[in-house]
Formats: sequence, structure tokens, C-alpha cells
Amino acid sequence: MVCLEEYKDFIEGKEAKKHPAAMVTERRALEKCAMKTYLGLKEHCGAEYEELDKCLKKNPKRYIKCRDLVKKMQRCAVINEIAAKHPEIRQQVKK
Repeated sequence: MVCLEEYKDFIEGKEAKKHPAAMVTERRALEKCAMKTYLGLKEHCGAEYEELDKCLKKNPKRYIKCRDLVKKMQRCAVINEIAAKHPEIRQQVKK
């Protein structure tokens, strides 16, 4: 949902077969973004997050059964500006 730039930078380093010690900056940036996103979701979209978590645990091989809950959590993330800078998420939420 978010952290696309950080993920891209990290994957580029892995694909270039950089030594893990040479990727500390990229790894920390990705971890920081992921943690910020997680904490934002838990704070602002806790009920949606828990509902989705339960559904995914109940249906580990049937993600499609939880699709409506994913959309619900994405809406919450956009409303609370957790995913605000990612236009592709905003576009999906409008559907």
C-alpha cells in the first residue's frame, strides 16, 4: 500500500547483489516506513485492521474472501492520510 519508493530502492540493491552491509540505509528506510504505516493503521484504523487480520487468519489460502475488508481498510488509510501520497490507492478506493 505504501513505502513503494523505499521498497523499490531496497529491491534494486538486492537485484544488484549488493552486500547486506552496504544496504543498511535502504533497509532502515524501508523498516521505518513500514513501522510508521503499521502504527498509523493501528492508531487510526484499528477496527478495520483487526477485522482484516482475523479474516486472513481464518482464510489463509482464500484472500478473495477478505477483499471487501481490504477495501474498507484502504478507505480508512486514505481518509486518515496514511496512504494519501499514493494515487493508485486513492483510485482503487474510489471504485
